[in-house]
Amino acid sequence: VELRVAQYAKWQDEAFRTAMARAIVKGKIANQRNLLLRAQRELRLESLAEAIAGMRRMLLSLDEARDADTARGFEGQAAALYFGSYGACIRNPSFSFIRRSRRPPRDPVNAMLSFGYTLLNLAMESLVLRAGLDPALGTFHSPEYGRPSLALDLIEEFRPLVVDSLALRLVNRKQVSLEDFEEPPADDDVAWAEEAEGAEAEAQAKPKAVWLGETGRRVFFREWGRRLRESMFYEPRHEVRTLEDIMRHQVYHYAAVLKGEQDAYYPFVPR
Repeated sequence: VELRVAQYAKWQDEAFRTAMARAIVKGKIANQRNLLLRAQRELRLESLAEAIAGMRRMLLSLDEARDADTARGFEGQAAALYFGSYGACIRNPSFSFIRRSRRPPRDPVNAMLSFGYTLLNLAMESLVLRAGLDPALGTFHSPEYGRPSLALDLIEEFRPLVVDSLALRLVNRKQVSLEDFEEPPADDDVAWAEEAEGAEAEAQAKPKAVWLGETGRRVFFREWGRRLRESMFYEPRHEVRTLEDIMRHQVYHYAAVLKGEQDAYYPFVPR
């Protein structure tokens, strides 16, 4: 109860919401940029270099964000650069990635990203509840009925680290093939809400959905568990921890900030 009271009180503080939005976006962009940097060491592409430079400029400008909406604007610009270059990191000729499509995912890579983000959000929501926080009250993601906004806030820095890198690994190591994906049944009652992206002709046509098939899901689940058990250096504790442990520690770090035990929230950005 004490923690949730502090959470509700902090949400009323606009300066806190702005600072959290900046931290969340900074962590996400930094980890996206690091993923592209690792690919660029091998690929040496001009397009990747331009995206990396653009994202660096955004990181330097983020401190000037006056409110959460401004920080969201930086996040959107960075996402355009990042996903515009993500396909260049794919080295398996059977797969391609042109742009991010969410509802529905329209190609195998997008299917893995969407599936992975769903798993990541479920894992984070569980950690948030275990810590005693209200998962519905976020700062970067505004509260909406039925939406775990805080969990969505806290997974942002982990999307590139856990999901984006895993999807690339599965594709580039040929652990999945095109046969591991399928279209949903024609009579499926899922109502896709296609986002306003792409050409008008695409928007007018019924979106084509792509899912992971049964074999693909088995492979993804297996490698998902392995990814979460991989270790990285966690600077706040000066020790090596698994990614799963680091996610948990970041939740408790956020709780400590709410209670005034720590000054500010620092996203996890491995060096």
